[in-house]
Amino acid sequence: GYVGWRQWQQAQGGAAEQRNVASLQQRVATLETTLTALDDQRGSLNQRLDDAAQVNRSLREELLGQAERTRHLEDAVAKLAEKSLSGRDGMLLDEAESLLRMAGERYTLFHDAQGAAAAYALADQTLAAVNDGAFSSLRQSVNAEREALVKSQPASQAGALQQLVALRGALATLPLKPLDSGAT
Repeated sequence: GYVGWRQWQQAQGGAAEQRNVASLQQRVATLETTLTALDDQRGSLNQRLDDAAQVNRSLREELLGQAERTRHLEDAVAKLAEKSLSGRDGMLLDEAESLLRMAGERYTLFHDAQGAAAAYALADQTLAAVNDGAFSSLRQSVNAEREALVKSQPASQAGALQQLVALRGALATLPLKPLDSGAT
């Protein structure tokens, strides 16, 4: 009985050991497939890193090339700016001419001495920005015109209103227009 019981226990233990071995073999197989997948991913990542390094190198070279081209463009723009300085003066002269014409028309059409004087002042400022001494006599003429316009306008609105009140008060004392009489 003891020997039978022992054999039965050994058979039960062997079956448990076989289950443990089978379980361990299954876990080892799972680990092997996981390791294989990880090796594939690592290889893929290494390939991606190599590709990214190549892209970075090409981008760095491109950036250096662009920096060089930008430097050349800046030099070209600086040279153009030197050449176009006379163009800037031409533009300022056109603006001054436009302001002078606007001042004259404003005074002619609206008798607005203050607005015309302001336009003359802007034209003088524009002419001051021109880098040519030949326009100093023109600036003097513009200043003379502006001063004449300032002197021609009433001193203040309050003075003009006071004159208007005085005229309104004197209206009653002014003589009436004589009736049409025969030819005398």
